Amino acid sequence: MKLSTLVRDARSRRGLCLRDLADDVGVSASFLSRIERGSHVRISDRSLSRLASALELSVDDVFRCAKRLPPDVEKFVLDNLEHVRRTMARRVAA
Repeated sequence: MKLSTLVRDARSRRGLCLRDLADDVGVSASFLSRIERGSHVRISDRSLSRLASALELSVDDVFRCAKRLPPDVEKFVLDNLEHVRRTMARRVAA
């Protein structure tokens, strides 16, 4: 699922207008509108996390739809990159 669809559907289900959600997240309503339209915008990790919280969505789902790793997972992968690569290689070989 795309981030635009996830956000628009979740906002609609919760009965929030763009302005109210934007205020909760700390972004402008026009910025949020661009996200919902699927425009290419750069959204910070903090704003993605706040968006997940405001919409009562899983942080992992929001980051997945944004095609990014949550900061804690990214840090773990980078700190353990060699181990991750070995694990991936074993799974591919199996």
